[in-house]
Amino acid sequence: RLTTVTNGEAAEIVCRELNDARNAYGVKIAAYVIMPEHMHIMLWAESGRSISNFMQRSMARISKCLEPGAGRFWKERLRVLPLYSPAIIKIKIEYIHNNPIRLGLASNPSEWKYSSYCQLMMGNSDASLLCDIVEDFYL
Repeated sequence: RLTTVTNGEAAEIVCRELNDARNAYGVKIAAYVIMPEHMHIMLWAESGRSISNFMQRSMARISKCLEPGAGRFWKERLRVLPLYSPAIIKIKIEYIHNNPIRLGLASNPSEWKYSSYCQLMMGNSDASLLCDIVEDFYL
């Protein structure tokens, strides 16, 4: 059975580890949602290697904190989708923010606390994990 992020403390651990990895590798977080058994995150970096290092570090540390000794938090392997078009980026950001609705966890994206929706769409900067505003992503 997979560990789930079902409480604020676990979600805060995910946010902390993503922040630490972002600072270590110079990766920008453009949008995200943290779900009970997975997350969606849109990243930007100068090199693909930085993103790879970011994901390896954050996934390993999150697993270690949430499932000590078991080594299994993530349900699937990492899926990477390079995004080049502003139109596709907008579609993917909407997909990310609507994930809690699709899974029946919220009726509106603003209801899901561990998401970039309130920051990016409503201007609220009161979140444990803030996005780096990458202007070209939000055109």
